Amino acid sequence: MGKQKLTTRREFLRGLGLAIGGLAALEAAGRGLAEEVEALLQAERTGMELRRLGRTELQVSVIGFGGGPLRAREHVRVVEEAIRMGVNFIDTAHGYGRGRSERVIGAAIREVRDRVYIATKT
Repeated sequence: MGKQKLTTRREFLRGLGLAIGGLAALEAAGRGLAEEVEALLQAERTGMELRRLGRTELQVSVIGFGGGPLRAREHVRVVEEAIRMGVNFIDTAHGYGRGRSERVIGAAIREVRDRVYIATKT
């Protein structure tokens, strides 16, 4: 029988903290438990650190994606790759290309909308 890797105290507490944060975010955002757990597992798999957003209970990636330069449909792959790498916080505004950035982001997150937080400005 092979050696079993033991979980360190730090790993256990980190996982517990992610789970508790996910449940708090679930309650605050009204999202389904399965979606919250999947988001937390994705963050764990990618190594992306999550932090509480302001005074909310939302857990967002410490690295956000700025949607300002997105103009073309080809940029959908850029957004998809950021999400694959663990980014779950995207910033955009209608003023970025007269709404083109928002349309690109919308196309990119269509399948993962329940795992991504979007901040938009006017």
